[in-house]
Amino acid sequence: MHAPQLTLRRLRYFVAVADNESLTAAAEALHVSQPSLSVAISDLESTFEVQLIVRHHAKGVSLTPAGAEIARHARQLLDHAEELESRIVQLGSSAGGPLDIGCFTTVAPFLLPQLVRKLAALHPAISPVLREGKQDEVQGDLLHGKTEIAILYDLDISDLIDCHTLMRLPPYVLVSPEHPLAGRKSASLTELADLPMVLLDTPGNHNYFVTLFEQAGLEPKIAHRSTSYEMIRSMVANGFGYSILNLQPANSRDYDENELLSIGIEEQPKALSLVVATLKEGRLTERARIFRQFCIDEFASRGR
Repeated sequence: MHAPQLTLRRLRYFVAVADNESLTAAAEALHVSQPSLSVAISDLESTFEVQLIVRHHAKGVSLTPAGAEIARHARQLLDHAEELESRIVQLGSSAGGPLDIGCFTTVAPFLLPQLVRKLAALHPAISPVLREGKQDEVQGDLLHGKTEIAILYDLDISDLIDCHTLMRLPPYVLVSPEHPLAGRKSASLTELADLPMVLLDTPGNHNYFVTLFEQAGLEPKIAHRSTSYEMIRSMVANGFGYSILNLQPANSRDYDENELLSIGIEEQPKALSLVVATLKEGRLTERARIFRQFCIDEFASRGR
């Protein structure tokens, strides 16, 4: 049979008895019944397999040598527990300190640097710790407590996650100036399905882009794939085919300064939503609440 577990509550009871040298006085100080206190002390003695106090009829109690040593260590442990409890409260209520932020890897370079720079100007005490990853990785980090807040797409989001839409990103077609569709304002999915496609092949994105065609009863002709956003742009610029993307950088050229053109999709498929995400059941720290509201306000000011 296992001995009762050592708990902070039992240690507090024992220290109160040691300090008051009386079960009755200790019970009154702790606002508990004397029998409950007596049972707690007996449980501690069973845990340590040693006698801690000597009960004197009508004259209180005295500590045994072992009891005196354990009482000393118990006081130190309780002091550390109080410090830890105080620190936890500070972490929850403080507007400063580290903040773990997750972000989908293709979105991160577009948004995080300027967001963090603006956040630092308003809230210099917050120290962002950035974690980039694929859609499923960013969501997993949030669910497992590795990050407290994340920016990602509304693709296959868990029911345990709460999302607030920051902006909507309609899909567009990316082509080179030599592409057959270059110079067009828009193209239909039917036209695109007959041409070589360079697919951004990351979890979530893959299904989203392929589904655009499937919903129209079509199948894209995927000629090349890459998980790198910049690789996709370079392949398109070098004539490997068109691509469909959602994010549009300000620079319309690839790394080699090759020009890239953006055209619309005639069917105007469903846009992706960029969201700021937190756990539904999680209790956010003050700095996470600040960052979440900062993101909402920042994108609202830009217009979605």
